[in-house]
Amino acid sequence: QTIDVTFDTMTYTVGTYTGTLRVKTEDPIDDNIDVPVTMHIEAIQYGVEMVVENDNLSGEPGSVVTYTVWMTNTGNVADGYNIAAGSHNWDIGMPESMDPMAPGDSHAMEVAITIPTDAGDGDSDSVTITVSSQGDPAETAAITLTTEAIIEAYLIYLPLVSR
Repeated sequence: QTIDVTFDTMTYTVGTYTGTLRVKTEDPIDDNIDVPVTMHIEAIQYGVEMVVENDNLSGEPGSVVTYTVWMTNTGNVADGYNIAAGSHNWDIGMPESMDPMAPGDSHAMEVAITIPTDAGDGDSDSVTITVSSQGDPAETAAITLTTEAIIEAYLIYLPLVSR
């Protein structure tokens, strides 16, 4: 049988507490069973980490380059995240926030950069993406993505015509 025990930890400080849970039984010889219990109270910690496999991608003018950024909740409580892009010149598409994630969970976020149609070969734009904890906005992570325009050179072969 399962016994659920609930503790109100609001009056306790961070630390480890031990005690005994006494279970009354109908055993005529020993009607008490003592079960040792331990309760750990941890301070709430917020945290986030960001990882991208490749932070430098390229594409032709007019194309959309998509980065996959992985966010991980490194705290010990569920937390949502606000997402912001720093200064940049090219159009960017990405979510403005991430729903709460359980501690240790990771989720992918796509960041789409549109290379302008008038970009020249070798033109580039960088943007810093910053994620901040909704539980503690001081907990942040950031990555910089650099996108480069590449114009493919095509060789045209013309047949030789003799006169």
